[in-house]
Amino acid sequence: MYLLLIGIIIILLYVVYNWCNDIEIKYLDSGIIGPTLLIIAGVHGNEPAGSIYLKKHFKISKPKKGSIYIIHSPNKLGLLFNNRYLLHRFYHRDLNRNFPKKDGETAKEPISIKICEIVNKCDWVLDMHEGWGFMVNGNGSMGSGIFPGNTTNSLALSKLMLDNLHEINYPEFILTPNHNIQINTLKNYCIYKNKHYVLIETSGQNNIQPLHVRLTQIETIIMTTLKYLKMI
Repeated sequence: MYLLLIGIIIILLYVVYNWCNDIEIKYLDSGIIGPTLLIIAGVHGNEPAGSIYLKKHFKISKPKKGSIYIIHSPNKLGLLFNNRYLLHRFYHRDLNRNFPKKDGETAKEPISIKICEIVNKCDWVLDMHEGWGFMVNGNGSMGSGIFPGNTTNSLALSKLMLDNLHEINYPEFILTPNHNIQINTLKNYCIYKNKHYVLIETSGQNNIQPLHVRLTQIETIIMTTLKYLKMI
């Protein structure tokens, strides 16, 4: 009886582990030469607004040119249980600490490996996160911050995002270039690979701002990106 129970538990754990690693990757191709963009959200499970937007509110079925990859739920269990970490793992549990940042390093688990494979195909990466406060308050949170990578185009797009957010009355957003802490984040992988990259941190953990506010901010950011790249 005990052996049967143990066997069932092992099978269930195996099924859950494989389900978690089998992330959905959407691909929208115009058939016309142009930039390739990755939009990713839900890397941390307690930062759900970007994932919700991409799953329920992103209506574009095909860009005017180029192509778009969408990864809306790379951390499935974390999003399900409102938890930052990869709950199906015993180690390398913070997905945004699992990426290479220099030669000689490799991605640390199956999900970060798959994300790296998509990043390698892209020119641009838009990475959606949520902070627990407002960076403008100087409290240590990155919330309501825009953090471009090291390319001139990343900075230009970030400035446009900031202008558009301020125009629709979200003055708390600030732009912070050169914010490159040397840890194994997706941002540092994109810098290492010389991709055009922008990290967005809405203020959203524990619903510090209502979801509908964050969704409006995210829509503004994504539409600004697609217009800048002439995809819509």
